[in-house]
Amino acid sequence: MEHRHSPQPLPAALTAPAEEGHRGLYSHLDPGWASISRGVLVCDECCSVHRSLGRHISIVKHLRHSAWPPTLLQMVHTLASNGANSIWEHSLLDPAQVQSGRRKANPQDKVHPIKSEFIRAKYQMLAFVHKLPCRDDDGVTAKDLSKQLHSSVRTGNLETCLRLLSLGAQANF
Repeated sequence: MEHRHSPQPLPAALTAPAEEGHRGLYSHLDPGWASISRGVLVCDECCSVHRSLGRHISIVKHLRHSAWPPTLLQMVHTLASNGANSIWEHSLLDPAQVQSGRRKANPQDKVHPIKSEFIRAKYQMLAFVHKLPCRDDDGVTAKDLSKQLHSSVRTGNLETCLRLLSLGAQANF
């Protein structure tokens, strides 16, 4: 038997236009969806691309027409408000990357192929996530990240947890 939560009123910060870089691709648009697993809000147009990535990469949920457990709603609100998008676009924030031709998709771009390729690079390939310097023993690095995640979860710092997961920490450590 599935336990359904009644729809909760959404915080205004989730439905109002956002500051640049704090939502998915199009911070000026009214977002209709949230990617729960990525902590970002996305527009109706990009939702189809997120769905095509699969639930193992991006779990999307409608902001207004879905039932939201209060804790899940608070998590998405916290991550989206505190710049989760900057985790997934870390290298794009570097001015040197702009000069190299790597850029964020624009709202005017077509969904296929430009926006969909950008979304796949961003969330499936993790092309713009900060990479740790290579070490001789990557197993130790993954173990260290997982230990840090285990400790961080107990502090309630969602941004740190998301960053550690993006770097390869194992949630089931």
